[in-house]
Amino acid sequence: MDTSIFLAKVFGFGFVVLGLSMFFNIKRLKMVIDDIVKSPGLMYVTGFFTFVLGLIMVIAHNVWVGWPVVVTVLAWLTLLKGAMFVGLPNYQTKLIKAFRMDKWYTVGSIFVLALGAYLLYAVYYMV
Repeated sequence: MDTSIFLAKVFGFGFVVLGLSMFFNIKRLKMVIDDIVKSPGLMYVTGFFTFVLGLIMVIAHNVWVGWPVVVTVLAWLTLLKGAMFVGLPNYQTKLIKAFRMDKWYTVGSIFVLALGAYLLYAVYYMV
């Protein structure tokens, strides 16, 4: 299986489930994010594994042509997010707190769901 297709399926199915979970469980999501922000150790471990996962994806998939660009951008954003959690935890905490309003969670959940649906559409109907 092509790396683009594999990662698009992983992101696609993951984002659809995550988007629905975010939309229907905003209160719980806020609690989880609060717990992560309050725990420097958890934030560091989360950031480290996110960074490593992003690095693996960037090395394995760096395609800048066609619909796979979306997968490449997601890989780079994963790498950047992990680096911010590890290297700039105070900035990351401020950023998280700035977007801690119900409307952002709702908009974010719809965006994540739509992105997941697009990736699945790309894999199953555009390839």
